[in-house]
Amino acid sequence: MSDSIWYPSFQAEPVSEPLKVLYGKGAEVVLSDGRTLIDAISSKWVNIHGHAHPLISKAILDQSLQIEHVVFSGFTHQPAIEFAQKLTHLLPSPLSRVFFSDNGSTAIEIALKIALQYHINNGDAGRQTFVAFEGAYHGETMGAMALGASTRAKIPFSECMFDVKRFPFPETWILDTSTEKREDEVISEMGSWLAEHSGIVAAVIIEPLIQGAGGMRMCRSVFLEKLKSLCETFDILLIFDEVITGFGRTGDYFACMKSEVSPDFLCMSRGITGGYIPFAVTVTSEKVYEAFHTEDTGNTFVHGHAYTANPLGCAAAIANLDIMQTEQKFRKVDTLQESFELRLLERKDIEKVRRSGTVLAFDIPTEGKDCARFVSELKNKFVDHGVMIQPINNTVYVSPPYCVTKEQLDKVYNAIFEVLNEIASETGNSDS
Repeated sequence: MSDSIWYPSFQAEPVSEPLKVLYGKGAEVVLSDGRTLIDAISSKWVNIHGHAHPLISKAILDQSLQIEHVVFSGFTHQPAIEFAQKLTHLLPSPLSRVFFSDNGSTAIEIALKIALQYHINNGDAGRQTFVAFEGAYHGETMGAMALGASTRAKIPFSECMFDVKRFPFPETWILDTSTEKREDEVISEMGSWLAEHSGIVAAVIIEPLIQGAGGMRMCRSVFLEKLKSLCETFDILLIFDEVITGFGRTGDYFACMKSEVSPDFLCMSRGITGGYIPFAVTVTSEKVYEAFHTEDTGNTFVHGHAYTANPLGCAAAIANLDIMQTEQKFRKVDTLQESFELRLLERKDIEKVRRSGTVLAFDIPTEGKDCARFVSELKNKFVDHGVMIQPINNTVYVSPPYCVTKEQLDKVYNAIFEVLNEIASETGNSDS
């Protein structure tokens, strides 16, 4: 381990040497010790087309020979214009205005700030409260972290957080028989609370269809429809955090398209450049934009950073969209995952099998186990079987790059079944 690098979230885990990756190609990465791993999680939902995609690499090289960066305040450039046009043309109405940034947390922060200032610009400064959902994760900057569930990462900064009203997330899974009841209970609870407090609410934020870092918990499109209706009833802005669900993950380009629900804000990052360059955007409506586009300079949204709309990021993002629209491989992975879903349902030693598009997840019972140690051991077991999988607590999920082959996915699930059998053997249990 390098003495100079401060690795993220590393100090609290058992000290072990990080695995050094030499290079990647397609759905695989090669380690310095010669082992090859199938990247079954797209390196945390980022490398959606796999590693070292020639078209994205070429787009970045070509752009770097023209202009690699230019200040975006008072200037613009063709890659930014082209990407914004391509993206908004793809998105449903009324999403039409693109604000550039550089990571998922910042995309969320921008949505929060715009939502607050939108109400201030419209003479309704009392709307200062945000509504979120239990188990959520929206990032690790201060505002984004305030929205999320309580975690060890949040504890040192708890006194700096603004208050957030939270409601249960109506998670569901295959063969679940109580989904509709949970959805109706949440909507009823929210409706009652908003009837008394809607005048203080700036916006509601949700990870549509899949709560990512919260454990790959999933909800139905019909719940998002009910939530949108509730927001419209009380004139509240709706923010979709699609940092993880965007760019094909749910089986369509975006979860808002899969669910046929259009929010007031759409925040996206992760897969936006195919894993090449840190990049993000916050997309909103013309209605919201017009609250800032006035002669009153006090209404200006004063936010930006040095790398806003970086041309290399824009070029990668354009290539990424072109690949998605030309190849449509995320739809193939959606179909492949369905067959593995059936195999998982046959097992008796796992719980809550669930799938949304290209993402398939399940829980391993951990009663009586040290969960942190168990997860660490699981990661190592998967690596030993030639697969990169990083469980979230007791949740194992597969979210592969769209270039993955049927044979590679077979290897991934064979590794999962072998690891489950090893766990059953160690505990004296069986899946039968």
